[in-house]
Amino acid sequence: MKRSRRSDPHDPISMTRSAMMLARGFTVLEAAVAAAVLGVGLLAAQELVAYGVHTLAAERARIDGTLLAQTLLAEARLDAHGPQSSEGTTESGLAFTRTVRPGPDPALVEVRVQAHAPGVPGSRCELVEVMRAAP
Repeated sequence: MKRSRRSDPHDPISMTRSAMMLARGFTVLEAAVAAAVLGVGLLAAQELVAYGVHTLAAERARIDGTLLAQTLLAEARLDAHGPQSSEGTTESGLAFTRTVRPGPDPALVEVRVQAHAPGVPGSRCELVEVMRAAP
């Protein structure tokens, strides 16, 4: 049985140029380009994760500030002697200021509450409510 040289895939004479390049493997340049592309992709993914963590921390501080401001307004509504101005820092590190001013009507007061996490940009929250003054 006579074998044709063209049908043998391992015979260098019968291989095309592209088949020979595939059989040899990657060149150093191709490997370097692949490593560079992979490195850029991994760096971008790391930056994305870092940005996401930073954004989540700022959002949590903003939510905590909003909840604190709502709580201080609720306390002002329930105070039998009328709301009082106050300021301070909570155990969790949130700073707050509650300011009470006379309203447009003598029976009303304006209560302004500001809360923020010191050192966290974008965490400031301010709520304003007009309520009845104490009798």
